[in-house]
This record gives sequence, structure tokens and C-alpha cells, in this order.
Amino acid sequence: SYAACMGGDRNFKFNEDESKTICSLLERFNGISVRDTTGLAILKNKFNISAVQVLDPTFLIDSYDSLLKDSSVDAKGSMFCFKFIINDDWVKVIKHMSKELTLNVRMDTCLIPIDGLPFKPICSVQDWLSLIKTSDFVFTDSFHGMVFCILFKKQFIVTPSYKGGEERYMDLALKLGLVDRVYTSPKEIINNTNRWKKKINYVDVYKRLEILRAESKDFLLKYLV
Repeated sequence: SYAACMGGDRNFKFNEDESKTICSLLERFNGISVRDTTGLAILKNKFNISAVQVLDPTFLIDSYDSLLKDSSVDAKGSMFCFKFIINDDWVKVIKHMSKELTLNVRMDTCLIPIDGLPFKPICSVQDWLSLIKTSDFVFTDSFHGMVFCILFKKQFIVTPSYKGGEERYMDLALKLGLVDRVYTSPKEIINNTNRWKKKINYVDVYKRLEILRAESKDFLLKYLV
């Protein structure tokens, strides 16, 4: 099992029969790795299994250029907002960030029109990657949106899309020294503008990332070779 995810919530509840069935199935694996500390805790506390934590597999691909070449999207001079949860409070945040950063707003993946913001629903995977790659700043509540911001060395902030889902974002942020990029509420973002406007030091981030990549690849090689 590589980088399994259990949804970001430790409060899994199983009855006795379910727990026995799950445990018997887990014991059939030669090696189990999970994406975050939530998975580690569930396996240890619920099933007495010591798993290994590894990076999301998205991090193990050296280049996404083969996908990027199929897109003509150019979001230079823009803040790309890739957000699943949109309401009036988040619209205020988006407008605040756009003003503070003096950037236009791109919301090419948004499925509903929002007053005062451009509306262009649905884009391809290639265009989605290009929006992250070419934009000046990214605001997202997507874990993989956060991952690609790091891979493309973009300035960004992330906010979990639901209460209780913060741990997987914060877990990755702690490991890479990006804690000041994770926010849990509209108020927190607006009150900490000067903090998230600071440039990310990707030299330090990648020093940490390369160590984690090596450990993750070692796990794969151990069980696949």
C-alpha cells in the first residue's frame, strides 16, 4: 500500500466485526504506507499496525511538462482561485487578496457565477495545471492544489474545505516549513495579510522535500524490487 489516505479524520468508528474484518485484510499486506499522520494514528490505535508515512505520489514525478505542453493557458498577472467551498465570506476574502496582491482573479474551475468575479466553468486537467503554473498566486482549499503549488514553486495559501480536514494540510506544511501558508477561516486570512504576502523560500522547502522524496522512494523499492 502506497500513501493510502483515510479522509483526514481520526474519528473512525467501527463495530467489533468490522474491526476484525479490516484487521485481517490489513495483515495480508507486506508493507503499508500512508500519506499523513492521521492514517498512522488510525492504523496504530485501531488495528495495532505500525505503518510508514510517505509523500503523496504526485510528488514523485519529476516533471509534468508533458501535460503542460498541451495547454495554451497563461494566467500571468493573476491570482488563481481553485476552491470547492464558495460563500459570501470567501468571496470577500478573494476580493481582499486580489486587491492586496494587485492581481486579477482567475476562477476557471468555478461552477457558479459570482457577482464581481469572472466566471468560466470547467477546464481540462492540462489547463488546470497551467493555471497553477503560470499564475502569480494561488488560493485553494484543495490538498492537491497545494501539492502542485509546491511542485511549481508558486506563492500560495490553502484553507481546508471542511472542518476537521485540516490535519493533512498542516501535516505537509509542518514537514516542509510552510505553516504560514495554512489558514482555517476567512477572518484568519484577512487578519494575517502581511504574513501570507511574504515570499516562500523554496530553497529551504526543497531541501526538506528531497529528503522526504528519498525516503518515499526507498519504501517503494523495498517492496517492489
